[in-house]
Amino acid sequence: MYQKKNRPLKIAILGRDIYTNKLKIKNFIYKFKLRGDDVVIIGTGSKTRFGKLVKDISLEFNLKYGEFLLPHDSYSMYCILPYKYYDKIYHDNNVSIRNNLIAKICDIFIFFGDTDKSIDSIKTTVIKRDKKIINLH
Repeated sequence: MYQKKNRPLKIAILGRDIYTNKLKIKNFIYKFKLRGDDVVIIGTGSKTRFGKLVKDISLEFNLKYGEFLLPHDSYSMYCILPYKYYDKIYHDNNVSIRNNLIAKICDIFIFFGDTDKSIDSIKTTVIKRDKKIINLH
């Protein structure tokens, strides 16, 4: 339905680090494994709790996983963007740049838990692009 021809469905799974319902995240991601669809789970590459859970669970289920780190972060093997995009100096608009890229590339956005300023920023960008949003609590 949201998938463009000949390319995998890109699903961004986002949430605050205080979200602790690992089982709910795991069950949700497992549904994509069962469907057998050609999907890529996209995260922000956060090294803290929520981002790490999404990454670890996706890889545990052998799903394709990619991430959008901030431009001032170091490149990782899961980065979707090329190496030259990373290791830049810090700028205040780095989060905005990353959020715009996520909104542009992903097809569906799943938000777990309550939102905060950073999550609201991504949601606003996604709404402007008229993309599918699912909120889970």
